[in-house]
Amino acid sequence: MGAHPLEIVPDMTGADSLRVLIEGSPDGFLVHDVAGHILDVNERFCRDLGYSRAELIGLTIDEISCGRSPAANARLWVAAVPGTAATVSQIAVRKDRTTYPAEVRLTCQMVAGRKLFMAFARSLGRPAPPRLGALELSARERAREAQSVYGKLRAVMDSADDVIAFQDRLGRCLMLNRSAEALAGLPRGEILGRNAIEIFGDEIGTRLREKEEEVLSTGACSVTEEVFPVDGGERIFLITRSPHRNERDEIDGLVSIARDVTDLRERARLAEERLKQANLSLEEEKLALSQRTVELGRQAGEDALTGIANRRRFDEALERACLHAARMRQPLALAMIDVDFFKLYNDRYGHVQGDATLKRVADILAGAVRRPYDLAARYGGEEFVLLLPGSDQPRRVLEDIATELARARLPHAASPVSPFVTMSCGCVVVADPAAVAPADIIGESDKALYRAKQEGRDRIVVTRF
Repeated sequence: MGAHPLEIVPDMTGADSLRVLIEGSPDGFLVHDVAGHILDVNERFCRDLGYSRAELIGLTIDEISCGRSPAANARLWVAAVPGTAATVSQIAVRKDRTTYPAEVRLTCQMVAGRKLFMAFARSLGRPAPPRLGALELSARERAREAQSVYGKLRAVMDSADDVIAFQDRLGRCLMLNRSAEALAGLPRGEILGRNAIEIFGDEIGTRLREKEEEVLSTGACSVTEEVFPVDGGERIFLITRSPHRNERDEIDGLVSIARDVTDLRERARLAEERLKQANLSLEEEKLALSQRTVELGRQAGEDALTGIANRRRFDEALERACLHAARMRQPLALAMIDVDFFKLYNDRYGHVQGDATLKRVADILAGAVRRPYDLAARYGGEEFVLLLPGSDQPRRVLEDIATELARARLPHAASPVSPFVTMSCGCVVVADPAAVAPADIIGESDKALYRAKQEGRDRIVVTRF
């Protein structure tokens, strides 16, 4: 700070002389800065107020006087011009909080660029009326401010829809808002100081106390749901509990915030129901689509007239059968069947009856297919094919088909070989399908069919390849 403030008084030749002069003054003396902090005092001032010098240094003028408001003092100090003086009346406050009137002669000086005030305080000798000291006024102001803050906090809490409550370590409610009153169905005065069991009864209260004790013992927050009876019904509340710690970081209670989630849960339930219904509908649609896909696949591989496999499905089946037979080193038989003189049949009986006859022949072929990997298919027009994987003796199956067709006795008056519908069949047995292409197998069976026709029709020709 540079030179001691007591060293700047005019007409003094040394600091020691100045200190002797100041200490010998019949008046109290002090130095303070523009903020009111006391920097130095003489012994007389200490005796007048009942403090030691060390106790006074660092206090503020507002803490040892009450004649002027802190705001008035601040305005005076800020506005003071260095080199000027003023006389003010004050009420001094002793350490024991008693007071006395004083007249203060105040001089403003600039020391090392700092505004300082030197004051001589003289007791006026008349007792001042008892009044609160600055420290007590400060405490009252703090209490008033705290009350104001509490009122604002209460207003904020009461405006919240959530239930808010503060409880001590015994679970007793110390603070709550209006939503908490509504949930408990009791006025605030009947809730304060009581725990959950006393407020909500044994069943609900015991569950609440268990959760509260868990938070108090672990120091961890918790979130739980609880059902409360409200207005003759039930409401679901989501309760968040947080431990409260004091200035020593000790848990001295907890804060509970409960939110009514009944409507939210109901909306969630309805949404879940709608989702389930949508999923069910989706599953039904998927099943229908799957069935439709299967049906389309079946239709794509099915002959529209006869209902047995069509040419496309036969081609795919023959290729798979050749690969399987080659891998398993098994034989494979393929028969091509032609309804004899079918053009003459259509000319005589008409196409409608011709279609009916083709269906009947297809049914006979399908009835002869007993193994899951055998296949009867319409190859085109009045031609059919019979695929028999793993078979090297197909004649018996073919003869059974011819016998069944004869037993059907389908009239064919235009046929040169029989008064009934007959068939010609050419079959090839392939011993090593790995060495033969599917097209070659079809070609060989077609040759066998041609041979059956050349030999007079109504017969079966089996060759090996």
